Amino acid sequence: MLKKLYESTAGSYESLEEGCQFLNFKTNLFTLKEVFEMPAARVKNERGQEPWYVGWGNCHPDILANIRKYYAVPEFLPEDAEFPVTENLFFGYEMGAVMHLDYIPRLMWQGQVRGKKTWSLIPVPECENVCHKFQYYVEPGDVVLLDTRLWYHATSIPKGQFSMTVQSEYG
Repeated sequence: MLKKLYESTAGSYESLEEGCQFLNFKTNLFTLKEVFEMPAARVKNERGQEPWYVGWGNCHPDILANIRKYYAVPEFLPEDAEFPVTENLFFGYEMGAVMHLDYIPRLMWQGQVRGKKTWSLIPVPECENVCHKFQYYVEPGDVVLLDTRLWYHATSIPKGQFSMTVQSEYG
């Protein structure tokens, strides 16, 4: 579905080059086109294939409108909250994001669409005397609300599992 959507939407790939971020994490995939051109065996993570995990921002208005048909912004966010015009998709097998902080202007929400994922959180040094590291596990339908500017965070996907999440900011 995503491949067809990007290939049939004028300017979709260019929007990634003009300010939308593509994250390859620790894979050898450096563009969304490369993701969509992977051999079917790797896409499905068949035995002997290298696992992959990527993320990117959706900045193209037509792409956003189409993708938003498949999910809703969490209902419990404040009605007067501001939302960016970009939402991110993260998906792949067996990997995840290494421990990091995000440098974003707002709080973050992330909805687990498919598969499962473990989050590991560690507080910033300023909070270590009160805050403690912890982990939690998400499944499809779970939504995470987190200030990723104050919590170091990493994610991992169980071996053999495919994970897909939608992420955005609010504030």
